[in-house]
Amino acid sequence: MNLMERYIAGTVLRATLLTLLTVLGLLVFFEFIDAMEDVGQGDFGLLTAIIIAASAAPRFAFDVLPVAALLGSLLGLGSLASHGELGAMRAAGMSLRGIVLAVIKAGILLLAGVFVIGDVLTPAAEQYAQRLKADTLSEQVSLTSQYGVWARDGLGFINVRRIAPGGRLEDVYIYDMSSIGELQLATHAASAEYVDQEWTLRGVRESQLSENHVLARTAPETRRAALIDPVLIEVSVMEPAMLPIWELRQYIDYLQENGQSSTAYEVEFWNKVFTPFSILVMLFLAVPVVLGSLRSVSIGQRIFVGAFIGAGFHLLTRGLSYVALVYQVEPALATGLPLVVFAAGGVFLLWRLR
Repeated sequence: MNLMERYIAGTVLRATLLTLLTVLGLLVFFEFIDAMEDVGQGDFGLLTAIIIAASAAPRFAFDVLPVAALLGSLLGLGSLASHGELGAMRAAGMSLRGIVLAVIKAGILLLAGVFVIGDVLTPAAEQYAQRLKADTLSEQVSLTSQYGVWARDGLGFINVRRIAPGGRLEDVYIYDMSSIGELQLATHAASAEYVDQEWTLRGVRESQLSENHVLARTAPETRRAALIDPVLIEVSVMEPAMLPIWELRQYIDYLQENGQSSTAYEVEFWNKVFTPFSILVMLFLAVPVVLGSLRSVSIGQRIFVGAFIGAGFHLLTRGLSYVALVYQVEPALATGLPLVVFAAGGVFLLWRLR
């Protein structure tokens, strides 16, 4: 980048980061207020609420970065336009295309941060917060490993290999021990659901062990009052945001191979794919908006216009995501359509400006 491009890109980046930090502060504060509702339950204390709220910051940053990029570019470019710097640059020979390229180059610098936030920091922070919440709220001692969730129930042990969306347990192993630590009953259930204050196990196979023999039996369905704390399941459900993009793809394939709905995970997958492009589109859109109508308006008016456009983009994206979930619309189409609409709007405004 030449000197003028670096100056424009630096101004846009600084304004974007400042906007992002401001928005993040508000969102983390609201998350802290929400977490305070659990203070006093089990071992959940004030420090836990603070940690859980802070752990949500990467997820919030990933979600609002396109809007922060729009607001930041409007403020940065608007400031340059208000002080006559953009006009001076154009008089010195910098074309409209050069300004657009400088802003896009600033967006390219943000893409590395988007990857780190979306596929490294967010999954790690969300999984840590989930584990911390489970440990402090649940009355059962539990452990998460590559073989699923392990928990202790009295003298027995439970191993849940997979927790499906909605809290349904899949591939459940139950080991009932004697008072002297000997295995008495080994049970495997294909699935388990918590209904009417008890667990319903389906596809059950049991092996009763004694000194001389093993008695095996099967049952299509059994009920068990105690199994695993529902609170532990509630905070251990695997949310799409907890997975990096490559694990999302693997989990989608797993769900499809087993005949289960994968729409929610596909929506999150395509959201992760399109978010970097959304940032570039928002930055591109700011150029014709500033040069066309916000050249000499106040900072407050720029914030209002940016918030209005950003809210429209966010609401359209979320709305079409819900449409994909409810009406089984192709997730790639639903999540990519807002990007196309706003990119087309930016091209149209730039064409009018020329």
